[in-house]
This record gives sequence, structure tokens and C-alpha cells, in this order.
Amino acid sequence: MLTSTENISITVGEGTAKKEFSLPYHKVSFESLSEILEAASSGKISQEHVYLNPTDEKLTAEDFVKRLVTCLNYGADLKARGIIRPQVVKMSEGPEKAFEKQVKLFMETRAAMGKTVTRERAIELVKAMFSDE
Repeated sequence: MLTSTENISITVGEGTAKKEFSLPYHKVSFESLSEILEAASSGKISQEHVYLNPTDEKLTAEDFVKRLVTCLNYGADLKARGIIRPQVVKMSEGPEKAFEKQVKLFMETRAAMGKTVTRERAIELVKAMFSDE
């Protein structure tokens, strides 16, 4: 069983308005079923470190293992959803999203070439690139 203190971080905003927020949490990693059972029965690990017990009640070894299994199932489901979710998000994006991506890419490309362009001008140029005329 490995334990460490990790951070959960999120970044909000862009450019100079960009801010990062983070909080530490206790990460517990088990390498085998026997480690899980040993930790549950021996009390080697503090129950609050695995976030299985939202109350202060003491869990029996059996209840502790049940909650670990619940977390394992939740983690597996979360992983499966994480693989599928980007596909669903992509399906939900309409032509407006694709257009916005093109405008952003155009502006980034021009900036990389040292030829910056305003957003309004980029919109005009991207519209012209995709027009049928």
C-alpha cells in the first residue's frame, strides 16, 4: 500500500486573467487484494484517507471492504465514461463550434507567423475561406 499527498488543481481563465486553484488530498494506492483486506482488518490505514466514510462512525472491516469495492466500481465506471464522453461532446458540437475552432486556429497560426489579426478580421477571413462564392 502506498500513501502520498497529492494536489487537485484547476485552471480558470486565459492569459493574464488565468488563475489556478488547488487543494491537497491523501492518495492511497493498493497493489493487491491482500493489501486491501490487510488494511481493512488491521486498521493500518486511516479510513478518512480513502474518503469512504463521510461520517465519524467507525467502520467494521467488512463495511470498509464493501465501501472499497463500491469505490472500485465507481472508478471503473468513471474510466469507461471518460473514454466515451469526448465522443459525445464532439457529436453535440454544431457547426458554430467548428467555426469557432477554425477562427481560433487561424488567429494562432497568424500570430505564430508574426502577423497578428483581430478576432473580427479573423472571422471575416475564415468566412471567406468557407464561402461558396
